[in-house]
Amino acid sequence: MGKSFHPCLYQSNPTSPFSEHIRSVRTHLVQRHLRRGQKSLLITSCWPGEGKTTVAINLAAALCEFGLRTLLIDADLRSRRLTRLLLPCGSGGNSPLPTDGSGPMVLGAWAPTEFPPHEALTRPDYVANIISYSQGFQAVLTDSPALSMCSDAHLTQPWVDGAVIVVSRARFQGVSEGNLVEDLREHGIDVVGTLLTEA
Repeated sequence: MGKSFHPCLYQSNPTSPFSEHIRSVRTHLVQRHLRRGQKSLLITSCWPGEGKTTVAINLAAALCEFGLRTLLIDADLRSRRLTRLLLPCGSGGNSPLPTDGSGPMVLGAWAPTEFPPHEALTRPDYVANIISYSQGFQAVLTDSPALSMCSDAHLTQPWVDGAVIVVSRARFQGVSEGNLVEDLREHGIDVVGTLLTEA
């Protein structure tokens, strides 16, 4: 029987090369963006399966370890993967992340189900709740659907200060990613970094 998947590799194997890489990304973001008041970052990818949710979870854990009160938002109202991984139904709210205050606070994918995801993300009450809830945090990471799948990532613009694009080395195409990133910029979201994964 195989080992069960632990979504927070950073905590389950803190000395791994992956964890070291996450610490490097954390240091860059803290020095270049969080200290300048850019506390809310979108974590997205160009294609599904590039590791954006894994990066978001692990980066949130690393920011908490650094001492920053961190909020992790699941804005992927289509797959709700982050919510399913960290707030599994029937778990009584149990999460594989620390719940003693040392881990990130997780805001699961929630929205009125009578609206399609792209409409729910633009509802004034939804946006106001996200902005209001984010106020007490020093770092806010938002996980969204892949850019090639839908325009949902663009709709996070009212509450994000920039974006980190997760790119899989195996899936990298070049021109397509450039076009998707340019589209994100045209919607008012600055790309503050790119993270290459082995996914």
